Amino acid sequence: MGATNAGPLAGIRVLDVTRILSGPFGGMILADLGADVVHLEQPAGGDETRTYPPFYPAGESHYFVSVNRNKRSIAVDLRTPEGQDILRRLARSADVLLENFRPGTMARWGLDWPALAAENPRLIYCSVSGFGQTGPLRDKVSFDIVTQAMSGGMSVTGEPGQPMRSGIPIGDLIGGLYGAIGILAALAERERTGRGQYIDLALHDGMLTLLGYLAGRYFLTGQSPGAMGSHHLSLVPYGVYRCRDGHLVIAILVESFWPKLCAAMGVPELADDPRFRTNQDRLAHRAEVTQALEAVLTQRTVAEWTERFEAANIPFAPILSVGEALEHPQTVARGMVETVEHPTIGPMRTVGRALRFSEHPAWPPLRPAPLLGQHTAEVLAEWAGVPAATVVEWHRRGVVYDRAAAEGTGG
Repeated sequence: MGATNAGPLAGIRVLDVTRILSGPFGGMILADLGADVVHLEQPAGGDETRTYPPFYPAGESHYFVSVNRNKRSIAVDLRTPEGQDILRRLARSADVLLENFRPGTMARWGLDWPALAAENPRLIYCSVSGFGQTGPLRDKVSFDIVTQAMSGGMSVTGEPGQPMRSGIPIGDLIGGLYGAIGILAALAERERTGRGQYIDLALHDGMLTLLGYLAGRYFLTGQSPGAMGSHHLSLVPYGVYRCRDGHLVIAILVESFWPKLCAAMGVPELADDPRFRTNQDRLAHRAEVTQALEAVLTQRTVAEWTERFEAANIPFAPILSVGEALEHPQTVARGMVETVEHPTIGPMRTVGRALRFSEHPAWPPLRPAPLLGQHTAEVLAEWAGVPAATVVEWHRRGVVYDRAAAEGTGG
């Protein structure tokens, strides 16, 4: 077959029964890859992030629309027996169910993995939670900052003596990323076995894997590394340095770049200074390296050093704001900002897809995040064969929220 633009997961049905960030982000990754992702929300208000300011003039939250594109929305009250039965019907034709309720919630509703797999053995069921389905913290309420704190991540972020949360909510986002990875692996295994399976994903576990060499350092020395601001435990210079009008980062990860940096700065003699010749020497004289570099860097602007360092192929970067990063020529060249047409907002910009596939050279246009209950009747008909009149009755009784019925255009 030739190249297509439908995406590698075309034909895969995903029931996204998640809220806030970790699960919705994972569902969005699968949707971006071409899966038919249905985001199931509560009828009264929907996903909590729909209420997070600031809002577009039409009342839609910037937060919700940023992590729920390419999905369809169905609103079902899972606290009711009818709502639970609706989810069972949907799960019978789903390939994947992704949920991030507190452990035990889905079991109390009769919607856990054993119950749904009994009717659909090919179902892949991924539960995302703060600390997983086992262990002493199984029932602990957890959000991004809790995960960052308890994983050791905050202890190595920020300046010494002042633990700091990462500005990017990496504790939650790692759940979405690992969730998508786990689901893709389970789909691949299902191709061999014909069976689905259960995935227990803890945000805490995911954050622990990101410790990487920091964990390795602890295992070797028995000492926990501390915060070093933007600098590196094992490399010098590697961090943020002052210029005349701002800051930039320099990253001498490979020894051969050190003399090139000194030459580009007009101080080649620094490379031969016995205190600075090797990385080990520079580690022993970290403060002196910083002082020597900034004495020169502060004589010129960030723009001037950018021109010099680019010409010398030095590993460095100016520190861009979010806006500068999104408007940067590299971002534009890679198509990483796209415009979508939202039904109430109108044209709006969103961050694009990070993956490029040779078999899918022309992606279909991104679809905006859905309105609450925008696709309730549509999905129930497609996935479970529910008549439109039944949806209207369920809507009247509050079991579901169907936007068309609410606006008087359904049925």
